[in-house]
Amino acid sequence: MSGFSYKNFMLQIIQGSIISVMLFYLFESDFQKLLLNTKLWDIIAEVLFFILSFFIGVMIDFFADFIESTIIKIKVIKLPSYYLLKDGKKWGIRLAHHQMILKDLCNTAAKNSCGAHNDSEYFENGHNEDKEGIPNYIFQVAKNQAFRECSEYQKEQLESFFVLYIFCRNLSFSFLVVILLLLFNADVVNPDIYLVLILVLPFLFVITILSSYRYFLYYSRIMLGSTFRPNK
Repeated sequence: MSGFSYKNFMLQIIQGSIISVMLFYLFESDFQKLLLNTKLWDIIAEVLFFILSFFIGVMIDFFADFIESTIIKIKVIKLPSYYLLKDGKKWGIRLAHHQMILKDLCNTAAKNSCGAHNDSEYFENGHNEDKEGIPNYIFQVAKNQAFRECSEYQKEQLESFFVLYIFCRNLSFSFLVVILLLLFNADVVNPDIYLVLILVLPFLFVITILSSYRYFLYYSRIMLGSTFRPNK
């Protein structure tokens, strides 16, 4: 999550607190043994909770971003912008004038290409065939153009959907870590609680990861749509 603000600070605490709660539940007695004055446990526990949640949230953001980049790089999944530009729709979300937008972005990419490829057809064909990371490059061209030319309203929409996308992505990663903690520490968890959590958490993981992808779709649609200029 780029930048630093109170909002981002709180979001990182929220996504990190899911893991913090599980850690305190599993290892509370061990934490208490580390403290010399156990009478201060309640106060210290609250401070530790917020500090731990924030740093866990930061680590979650780092690892989630690394894993996502790797997945996209090895083409396990394609960028939402790839489908929006190629087919004009994905999951019921449509991008109007997608062929014209793709053509304009390929022309821009060709004009600013530092390599030997300065033909827009090279980028357009490469995007449609998903070759050599060109879909990602085209999306980066769209981002650069959008942030220079889009309206304030579009910028607000982009920021809103981007934050929702990152937050849901990181939240799903938090649920995944908690599931792994439960699996490796099943013997210290109340059986009834364990059964409920092991059934509910995978459901929450799936919901948040799908929500993240859908918010990414909305973010991509606004980003690509803001580059369209009818008078070009």
